[in-house]
Amino acid sequence: QVKEIKKRTFYGCINLENISLPKSIERIETDAFYNCTSLEKIELPNSLTNIGDFAFYGCSSLSDVVIPDSVTYIGDAAYMYCVRLSNVAIPKSITYIGDVAFSGCPSLTDFYCYAENPEISSLTAFSGPYIGNTTLYVPETSLNNFKMVAPWNKFAEIVPIPGSRPIDNIVKLYTAIFSIQSFGGTLTIEGLEKGTP
Repeated sequence: QVKEIKKRTFYGCINLENISLPKSIERIETDAFYNCTSLEKIELPNSLTNIGDFAFYGCSSLSDVVIPDSVTYIGDAAYMYCVRLSNVAIPKSITYIGDVAFSGCPSLTDFYCYAENPEISSLTAFSGPYIGNTTLYVPETSLNNFKMVAPWNKFAEIVPIPGSRPIDNIVKLYTAIFSIQSFGGTLTIEGLEKGTP
């Protein structure tokens, strides 16, 4: 099984428009997709743990990036100069965001950070004036922490991720129960973790 996209594998492939990576991929190494200027879509597998330095540097056609829940590391300049990048979501699993990782992304309007610890980021991860126009979404319980720590406190607005507040979950559960009861009969729900409200 292929475990990694090697260094410079797709370096400068300006005609590459989309790619779906094997589900076995764990690492995307340095410069792997450097300057793939036509790349619009890439599906990152849930096996991925590491996005290397300059991995998607200059991928100027990328508009949305969803980092899988398995990823812990985003390297230096990983998404630098992705000038059309408008929406990014990073998971709770992230432990490090490198220097200038998302710098030079002037179209960035919404950044979702599901990680609860603001200390995961380099001080220069979002360097540039554009974050003054970007909304940062973070867990409700960590809202004040993100507001006090650079570089997060440079964002135009810092708000809770929709549904991250305990009251939101209670409302959702109440709505679900009401809907079930209104139809009558018996319904078995599986997959809820023990202790789920």
